[in-house]
Amino acid sequence: MSKKTLIIGASVNPERYTYKAAEKLLAHKHEIYMIGNRAGVLFDREITKFKYIIR
Repeated sequence: MSKKTLIIGASVNPERYTYKAAEKLLAHKHEIYMIGNRAGVLFDREITKFKYIIR
């Protein structure tokens, strides 16, 4: 059974820790979901744009 992990603040920038975390998790066969400030694709997986409202 694969572990499911949510990466918050995902980025396509290889300098960011979220990029490195996604790379390592996938190398160890974890199922990942990603949300970030910008939509995109990282390692053939979608980064969902997250929009939040502070009131």
